[in-house]
Amino acid sequence: MTSLFRALSLLLLLACVALASAILTMKLVIHSAEVTIPNLKGKTLSQAHRQAAALQLDVRIVNHLYSPTIPAGRVLNQSPAPGTTVRIGWHMQITESLGPRTTSIPTLTGEPSNIAIRQIRQSGLQLGSLAYLPSQTATSGAVLAQSPQAGALGVASPRISLLIATPPVHNSAQTLVMPALKGQTLLKARQILTHAGLKLTSFRRIYPAIRPIGSVSSTAPPQQPILPGTVIAQTPPSGYRVKPGDSVTLTVAK
Repeated sequence: MTSLFRALSLLLLLACVALASAILTMKLVIHSAEVTIPNLKGKTLSQAHRQAAALQLDVRIVNHLYSPTIPAGRVLNQSPAPGTTVRIGWHMQITESLGPRTTSIPTLTGEPSNIAIRQIRQSGLQLGSLAYLPSQTATSGAVLAQSPQAGALGVASPRISLLIATPPVHNSAQTLVMPALKGQTLLKARQILTHAGLKLTSFRRIYPAIRPIGSVSSTAPPQQPILPGTVIAQTPPSGYRVKPGDSVTLTVAK
């Protein structure tokens, strides 16, 4: 009986040792698959790609912004932040610096849209979003408004967005389709509402939720970060039937 008890005790001890060893091995495997995000700010794009590749991380350029301090072609911002622990194969998002802004914002309001778009590209700038609005007074295809405005200072992005006139819509009910304002700057949203005859009665500023960067196995492209001053919600929603003079409420990112 004593021999059987000893044998069972020995088997139990061996099982505990095996379990502890398995747990330790699992922890080592998990931690060996993790890396610490390096600081890429200020590095050239080739340096950033090499440093990330050495850690088996993927680097994706998601934005281009002007910077008075970071030379063109170098990393201006990154996500996740340096020091963050992630899994091997994680997707890093970086913003490339365009250096100090040297190109002035041209005057495009009143120009035909095709000429305005050509002028944007010839100036070395990028075409942002296009929005369309029926107009009783402007020539169809003419630029009603632009963002940023001509000669604007302190512009971070090289993109210029345009609001373009379309022929007026005639209907007996005098109703309009609520324009899509989500993703527009607050300034441009005001301009769109003014041209539509709608009233911006109030807006509130909130910090937007942090968008997930994605998982190791995800093949979906990363979403661009939400910039401060961008409309993230609207009431009434886009596509909703409204009348001239109706009130609109916006939620804007801080």
